[in-house]
Amino acid sequence: MKIKFLSATCGIIALATMSSCSQTEVKNENLKPIYYIPASASSNFVAVQTEGSEAWKYYPGIDYTLVFDENDNTCTIQLVNLQFDEKEKATMTFGYVPRATFRDPMVKGVNITDPFQLSSGSTATYTISDLKVTCLLDEARTFGTTEDDNGKVTPIKVGAQNAISFTIDNKYHVRVIQNKNYFYGTTFSTSNSGDFDPFSTKKAKYCVSLDYKSNKALMTIENAKFITSMPEGITMEFPDIDFSMSDNGFTLNCRQLIPRANNRPFQAYEVIDLVGTVTTAQTLALSFTCPHVPIPMTGTETYSFNVSVDANYSLTAR
Repeated sequence: MKIKFLSATCGIIALATMSSCSQTEVKNENLKPIYYIPASASSNFVAVQTEGSEAWKYYPGIDYTLVFDENDNTCTIQLVNLQFDEKEKATMTFGYVPRATFRDPMVKGVNITDPFQLSSGSTATYTISDLKVTCLLDEARTFGTTEDDNGKVTPIKVGAQNAISFTIDNKYHVRVIQNKNYFYGTTFSTSNSGDFDPFSTKKAKYCVSLDYKSNKALMTIENAKFITSMPEGITMEFPDIDFSMSDNGFTLNCRQLIPRANNRPFQAYEVIDLVGTVTTAQTLALSFTCPHVPIPMTGTETYSFNVSVDANYSLTAR
């Protein structure tokens, strides 16, 4: 997902980065920027809960656009071919919705609880309530790297992190969920089976990838290190984690898994009792146990470590 930036002084010109138009193009210094954030259907999926039911149904992702205008402090939202029932699809545009205020200036969003009427096409009219939009713009956030033909390695920018939710006709609770959710925070570990000092790091970055068709999540950890003796700079994958929707996001659960690193199983760091809670567009709280880590790695004696992660969406937050 790319963040595009529109400047009211330059007309509706979409730029590929968050840089503004050059000073020579600014005709009125009092005008403020407009942020234009498009998302493709391949980057998200739709989760719908019908009133009176605890179950969630999943539908394919949608193309959508968020426009945040700093001049009038509004947000315009367009959702294309949103499916919210087996036989119900609609293209919806929420125009010039008043914005909510966030402490972080790089967070833009909407929080409208009162119901309002929305027309879609020539015939359908829906009652919309509890409209919430959160968008985190942080140009410094990266995950992974790419290498060009000359061997130059460049960090990959993750782009905007978006969350959209609302209710249709007091019946359908709709969420548009990104397939990939990125977090930065503090990773802790302690051991009750050996004489080891508590360990913590802020270098680890977490990506939780969701597959709505299988109800499985893949968690990838860049700079994975949750025990002092682990090597620096590895990327580790935690596969086949169950996920399910919750009131404010989704939960993660896995009884046992073998992580992967460098395309091979990392048996020494077997994980059990993994539990995670994601509050959409806010935080990741995660815990798991590595029950038999050999220390040293060539040794035969193993120790148990309890790991916890306290992270949020902003990879630059401290």
